[in-house]
Amino acid sequence: MIVSIICEGKTLLWTCVTPASTVIRCAGRVYDRNDEGDFDITDSPIQMENMYARKTGAFSENKLFPYATEDDLRMDLMPTVRRLIENKNVQHEWLKMTDHEIMISAGLYEKNLVTGEKGYNLAAIMLLGFLFTEIFPVLIQQNSLLKRTG
Repeated sequence: MIVSIICEGKTLLWTCVTPASTVIRCAGRVYDRNDEGDFDITDSPIQMENMYARKTGAFSENKLFPYATEDDLRMDLMPTVRRLIENKNVQHEWLKMTDHEIMISAGLYEKNLVTGEKGYNLAAIMLLGFLFTEIFPVLIQQNSLLKRTG
């Protein structure tokens, strides 16, 4: 959603841009987003390395939370999930599965093949978590763009 605001005769466009879990290029350049803005870091190997390390660990939807249990999730929403699925396809395989089996099939409960850790991932926490802000207090950054007119 983009909101357009007129300020001092100029049009200000406001939008909410969420952080991405991958590195994104624009016109062949790599920009790093932080609280101050977007900065071109293409020619800085150290900043590029830091950004890759940060994105691989902190923003991965597959990051496991081995101590999260069904008690930490809104499992009371599963009947609604089943109802929505049934409305689309009465033969869907999930309709015969337990809640836990659905979570595995949907890729929300995983096993890390490197560490052997099992658990709900960030995607599960974000979809069904009670208070995922306790895990990641800042998931959304608000940014504004100034569109010059005239």
